Amino acid sequence: MDRGFTAPLGTHGLMVVTLDSEGNEHKDPKVYPRYHEYKTGRFVTWEWNMERVFRNEAWYADPETKQPKLAFTGAATFAGREYPDQWVLEYRFPRPDVGLLERWPT
Repeated sequence: MDRGFTAPLGTHGLMVVTLDSEGNEHKDPKVYPRYHEYKTGRFVTWEWNMERVFRNEAWYADPETKQPKLAFTGAATFAGREYPDQWVLEYRFPRPDVGLLERWPT
């Protein structure tokens, strides 16, 4: 979307939160155009579709404040794959309950 949320970009976005080695999330989530549909709270690989690049600004409504926030000024499309459930990656962290992102809307 544009800053005023009046013109769609022509793609959907994905909010990615990175975790430190303890499982605590970094406070600055990143938003990218996405290639696949994703489930909230899943671990994903870092992969990009360089044939689908956006070269303009995109904005989103912050999930907590609802205020416009700059997503990117240009980006390749995020094409990461979700890790399988059976890998139970969240249990590799000392506190598996931290950073699982249930609070973020889908």
